[in-house]
Amino acid sequence: MSALIAPLGSGCFADEIDLSAKSFIATVDLLDPSQFDADAKSCQQAMAAVVDCATIGEDPSSASKEGGQYRIWSSVKFNVECDGDEVASWSAGPLETAFGSEFKIFSTSGDVSRPLAFAPQTGPAGEVTFSYRVRGRPNSAAIQAMALVKPRTCTYIWHEVNGTISCGAGKPAVTAKISGSQFPSRRLWVDGSVRAEQSQGPFKDLWVCDPSDPMSVK
Repeated sequence: MSALIAPLGSGCFADEIDLSAKSFIATVDLLDPSQFDADAKSCQQAMAAVVDCATIGEDPSSASKEGGQYRIWSSVKFNVECDGDEVASWSAGPLETAFGSEFKIFSTSGDVSRPLAFAPQTGPAGEVTFSYRVRGRPNSAAIQAMALVKPRTCTYIWHEVNGTISCGAGKPAVTAKISGSQFPSRRLWVDGSVRAEQSQGPFKDLWVCDPSDPMSVK
């Protein structure tokens, strides 16, 4: 939740604002042939030994890491000081990340592929933009299972957050949007309220690799 730290004078406040994002697998039927390319093996043919070929899905209602239901979770706290309509100063806590499991049994790992960055880097400013990108992939056993369906070079899914810090009448605000790989879905919260989301494409999008980054799903 946004927490007022202290009034700093007439029309001037400092505030802490929480931003969190999750990449998650929304409902998908792995028995549906349309979820796989025509030249790929089906879930039953290639993955039945290690996963339950059925309908799977998540729908996270909580922004917290403890709330689960994510493949990738990222979160950052901003401390913003306003002077009227101007951002007088700002800082951010560490960018926190966590990674879930694929098909409930395969652990995943990941990293921050683009560190949290601000422009401008120092104040004061009329507004401040920020961005970061986080990526994740399953362990080797899951990667091998996916390769049995159809070979691929891309094993990383990812999400990227772009946003703006601004001030109005001495009170700070953070607006943001989330983008990422075509699969899975993504959702973004500011102070616990959903502010942006994107729905996933078909499961077969996991085999569509980014030409500019062959290790990442497009």
